[in-house]
Amino acid sequence: MDSKTHSLWMPFPLKSCRWSQVLHCFTVILAVGLLFVLMLLSYTFCELSLRPHQQQYSNGPDRLVSNETQTLRTPEGPDPTFPVSDDPGFSPEEWDRIQQAVRWAEPDHEISNASVCTSAAHSTFIINNFKEKYTVGEEVLATIIAKDFTGTPKRYGGDFFQAKAYSDKLKASVFGEVLDHRNGTYTAQFKLPWAGPVKLAVRLIHSSEAVHFLKQGRRTYNNHFFFWNYFLGTSQQHGGAKVEEVVECKVKWPGVVLSSSPRGRCEYHDAHTGLTWQCHKPPTLTCQDRVFHSGGVFTKHLTALEEVLMDSQHVNRWLTGDSRLISVTATNSSTALHHVYLPINVQMGPFKAVDLKNNIVMHFRSHGLPLHCVKIPVEYFHYMSSEIDGLPGGPDTVIMFNLCAHLASYPLTYYGYRVWLIRRSVVALLKRAPGTRVIIKTANTGYNKKHSYRSDWLTMQVDRILREAFRDMGVYIVDVWQMTACHYLKDNLHPAPLIVQNEVDILLSFICPL
Repeated sequence: MDSKTHSLWMPFPLKSCRWSQVLHCFTVILAVGLLFVLMLLSYTFCELSLRPHQQQYSNGPDRLVSNETQTLRTPEGPDPTFPVSDDPGFSPEEWDRIQQAVRWAEPDHEISNASVCTSAAHSTFIINNFKEKYTVGEEVLATIIAKDFTGTPKRYGGDFFQAKAYSDKLKASVFGEVLDHRNGTYTAQFKLPWAGPVKLAVRLIHSSEAVHFLKQGRRTYNNHFFFWNYFLGTSQQHGGAKVEEVVECKVKWPGVVLSSSPRGRCEYHDAHTGLTWQCHKPPTLTCQDRVFHSGGVFTKHLTALEEVLMDSQHVNRWLTGDSRLISVTATNSSTALHHVYLPINVQMGPFKAVDLKNNIVMHFRSHGLPLHCVKIPVEYFHYMSSEIDGLPGGPDTVIMFNLCAHLASYPLTYYGYRVWLIRRSVVALLKRAPGTRVIIKTANTGYNKKHSYRSDWLTMQVDRILREAFRDMGVYIVDVWQMTACHYLKDNLHPAPLIVQNEVDILLSFICPL
């Protein structure tokens, strides 16, 4: 599944489920453009966390950690005629826990020039307590030492490192958890899931200084991009002719500013979720004439220093470090699936597919606004929580969803509210239909160019909120973040079919476990 945020629900009889039946079902869906592409089982052995949230970094309270806490604002609540459950939303204790999960160490001084920023070329890493032989399942630790562009060791943390153990021969890799000690050093931890030669690699995605600007910039990013909405109708000012008028639109939320317009605004309030979409009023048509939606425009707003911190010399750079070969003994075996190649690529839904032989029906649709996409009718946008509220659920129903990339740069309170709506709906669903299987696909890495408003760090923050919100709720997690962070293929926001195959294998293991 690519990182576009989509939801998928699949009611079918799990009791008679077989691998061949499920794979056939997925083939049907892919033919109409769903996100999954079934291919040969990956050579990759990326270790997936198929369990509740496990943080990549430890960022507990510390003097170098920002104490900024955003208040979770609940906009106009859902219409009381639409009771969903007795879950009132995130309690103060829950929101505090979620905030703890996204806290990040910061520089302890004002940033005035790029020379004090972390340099991948000067930083290094070394394997701790190196041994001649390791066995499958053992852990390897490595210490990362961050230095700035003058070669001076850093004395504070906050750098965004990604680490992996890999084998070129096997085309296998595993994600390394990174612990920030907030003193310029980090510990990367790896498990060794295969036998054979292993090497370690570490890359600097963003320096702590760049992360500082990313964090500050989240407050203003949404003032620099907007969406287009299209109004179609008959204009009396144009002699009764049919016209199309295009205007700017945005989410209505504190911190998200729609530019002023002398014509005023149109607001579209969803009573069930409490969410509101706003647009400039069209020049001659009415607010009721809104028909289409598409992605809009982003305007550049970086300072000179921020431009430097986001250039190719400072972002996504591999470190030179310990090159010793790790030798791992013992073996594990795996089972391969059959090839399925489908060239169709459709960006948006909604889609539906029916397999009469195996009694399977699959539905797919994208989540509600905001969504960067081609020009499509606004009626296609349904909020995910509303869709879940309309499902009966049960042991023959599987629901899978993802909500990350398109909302990554919005205020964390807005994203938190969207997640709370979904969680409220899932709680109600599992209460009325306990046998329903709910699966969450996490965010994935993949911004080739680490933009200031589209960054893996921003995505990681909302991914943590999603995991924390559903912790201990009995849902399944397909951890695509770890898979894409350690893969030997190049970063891609829309992962290659080989990676998608890994995702599908894990998904099917939840639906039809062996």
